[in-house]
Amino acid sequence: MRIDDIDIYKLPKWLEGIFEEVERTCYKTLEEESEFYKAVLEETHELLDKYSFLSTIADNDEIREPMNLSITEVQALSRFWLLETDRMSMEMVQMYLLGCRHMWELMELLGMS
Repeated sequence: MRIDDIDIYKLPKWLEGIFEEVERTCYKTLEEESEFYKAVLEETHELLDKYSFLSTIADNDEIREPMNLSITEVQALSRFWLLETDRMSMEMVQMYLLGCRHMWELMELLGMS
């Protein structure tokens, strides 16, 4: 199997397990080491608790009728998406750094560093 043959939406079970463990490591590392990440998660949860319509939108639940949102709700929605963008950006960078660390460790094992 070549890396080009891997469909990220249909991973072999063994590879799926590896990616799940890397994801857990990513989230755990961010929660332990980043105060900003913890603050983003905390504010996101507060917004989700306060405004139930955010969960409907974020979870891609079926919306059956137009939502008439107040200015405060629109501001909450805007803030929620900003927080989600920050969270996803931090997670992507952390994943990249974990990948770099794993490659470095592999190079050391192979005597290439």
